[in-house]
Parts: sequence; C-alpha cells; structure tokens
Amino acid sequence: MHHHTVRSETAVDLAVELNPATKATGAYPLVEIGYALVCTKGNNPQQLPVLRSFLDYVISKEAQKSAANLGYAPVPPNWPRAYGQRYAGSRDRRPYRLRYTPRRGRIHAAEHPGT
Repeated sequence: MHHHTVRSETAVDLAVELNPATKATGAYPLVEIGYALVCTKGNNPQQLPVLRSFLDYVISKEAQKSAANLGYAPVPPNWPRAYGQRYAGSRDRRPYRLRYTPRRGRIHAAEHPGT
C-alpha cells in the first residue's frame, strides 16, 4: 500500500479521529472506507458537472438520511458544511478525496491536485 501526501487548499481541517476499539452500543468496526477522487485534468469536461452533482448529492442531508436508513454511518457533519463553504456556487470546484490512515485512525478529506 502506498501513501501519498495531499495538501488541502482550504483552511478547514476535515480530519476526524476514529477509535476502532469502540465498544459503545450501536458501534461497529470500521471495515471499509469509501472515497471519491475527481481530477480536473484528463476527464471529459462534459462529464465533470455530472460527477460534481453526484458528489454534492452524496454529502447532502437527503443522501445521508438514505444511507443511515441502510445502516451506513454518516459523514461527519462538518464535511458537507466545509465542502459547501468552499465550493458553493463555484464553477471551478477543485476535486477532493477522503483518505483513511489506519495507524492513526483518521479520515482526511483533502483536495487532490489535478493529474
């Protein structure tokens, strides 16, 4: 497994501390992390609005409620707000991704440079 350093261009720290040993009622082990990566270069420009729209939906309250009904854990509440503050109404949204660091038990949402 390779780890790459990704720097965020936002001032918002979207890292979340996780405790995989949690024994709380309703808690369950974190078994898989999903992430999204959309590069601004090398993609069909006509498809980027669809991808951005999908990512906007994924972090929406509606999608989080649907995911919770299916047993998925929601994204932390500050992620959609921080994403929305940075990108709301922007025509030049920068891509981002979520990254989990097992040794540190952290999830990061960071912008990824277009490659």
